[in-house]
Amino acid sequence: MTFHRRSLKVSFSWFFPILALILLRGPAPLAQDCAGCLGATLPGTLNSGTFNPPGTSYASAGSTADPWTIRKRVDEVTVFFTVTNGHKFVDDITQADVNVTDNHKPPAKVSAFGHERDLPLRMGLLVDTSNSIHYRFRFEQEAASRFLRKIVRPEMDRAFVMGFSDHTNLTKDYSDDPEQLAAGVSALRSEGGTALYDAVRSACGKLASTGEDEPMARTMVVLSDGEDNASKAKLEQVIETAQRQEVTVYTISTNNSGTTRPGDKVLKELALQTGGRMFSPNSARDVVKAFTSIEEEMRNRYALSYRPSDLRENGRYRPIEIIAHKLRKRFRVHARKGYYAPQARSAN
Repeated sequence: MTFHRRSLKVSFSWFFPILALILLRGPAPLAQDCAGCLGATLPGTLNSGTFNPPGTSYASAGSTADPWTIRKRVDEVTVFFTVTNGHKFVDDITQADVNVTDNHKPPAKVSAFGHERDLPLRMGLLVDTSNSIHYRFRFEQEAASRFLRKIVRPEMDRAFVMGFSDHTNLTKDYSDDPEQLAAGVSALRSEGGTALYDAVRSACGKLASTGEDEPMARTMVVLSDGEDNASKAKLEQVIETAQRQEVTVYTISTNNSGTTRPGDKVLKELALQTGGRMFSPNSARDVVKAFTSIEEEMRNRYALSYRPSDLRENGRYRPIEIIAHKLRKRFRVHARKGYYAPQARSAN
């Protein structure tokens, strides 16, 4: 049996009460990291073709690997990651500055390294519409609409809007029109309980089935208090689904009680294990920084393509570790923790 071939896809937004302020501000510094949070990344196998979208640079200064030519290999993995020094992105990392281990072993070969600055996005906005956030729901809708108008670039990005309570409600399917997406947000209605896990699992499937071949970021932003009381799926199953389908999940807590609640821990784990971040805004300034950071992070990814030394068709989870250093200074790397190897098909 052979590995399943999958297209290279990268490895995305809205706590609404103050989100409208984002439009009134320019880029802000990277938001305060939550302890242990990781940034976006994407493992995946490769198909043939060359990726060169408008505005994208493939400079890989100092790199000995080939620039961004996507090979027709099914035994390669591509990891997308960001590097930060304090609260600032590091934009001059070269291949020589990066060490990677896959399943605790160095790769057999590094085949490509580059700095992707402007990838197209496929984004799912998931909004908790349960009664637990009813008292601020209308204002959140307005702020979310303004944010979508800012972040979605026509003819390049596509997003969908999905509300969830004890069931999901797709109010706007994939669109590159910010106004149509804003209308989808306006159509959301507050109701019912909270089936967070089922909603995230459903959205992961939607992000993984676009039918597009070119590399892109598949990202989800979840707005919720994290308190699930109606799902059939478990958190562990949802995380595995996101990892298998190469979806980065950013979570923004709507809990403004001033204390950490069980739902906050759920949101943090979901983001951590999929390569995203969890944000817990305590003020208007923190909310602005959080959403600006999400956008900036998606535009500041490095990508490393390599062949694992012992990749097998066993469907098992393989941890990834990336270390970046320059002039003896070690930086913080934001990357997902690993990926699942392809599963061999059973002979019939």
